Amino acid sequence: MLNNSYSHAAPQSCRTIPQLFAERTAVIASLPGLPDNRFDATIEDADGLEVAILKAPCADARDLKLKLKVWDALIADPACIMEQHIELWDVLKDDIERVIAGETDAKLSSERANGSRVAAELEADREDMRKRAAVIRGLAA
Repeated sequence: MLNNSYSHAAPQSCRTIPQLFAERTAVIASLPGLPDNRFDATIEDADGLEVAILKAPCADARDLKLKLKVWDALIADPACIMEQHIELWDVLKDDIERVIAGETDAKLSSERANGSRVAAELEADREDMRKRAAVIRGLAA
């Protein structure tokens, strides 16, 4: 049985989105069969983990995908959407823009690095051809 107080767990702010998501998944999986007196507290734990996931900044596209899964589950029942969730949507939009920009920057950096490598290889080939031409000219003289 899960410890719904999470007193032994690291603070939510210290955990990564994948860690929080895994914990949320475990909490939700524990719901079937819980007695009524534990069910509500467990739902509150899952809600708290969802908020922590949505508040946490994305480090990469993987984090963003997990946040979007939580968001999809949240908006599946419009009656559950509260003012707080509307504020979290702003955080999610910023994450989407940041991840897209980061991946674009990473792709450009990679393309530049590959371009530099190709340019260096071409220059090495040119230098090799110059040396061979000099040897051929020396033999012809």
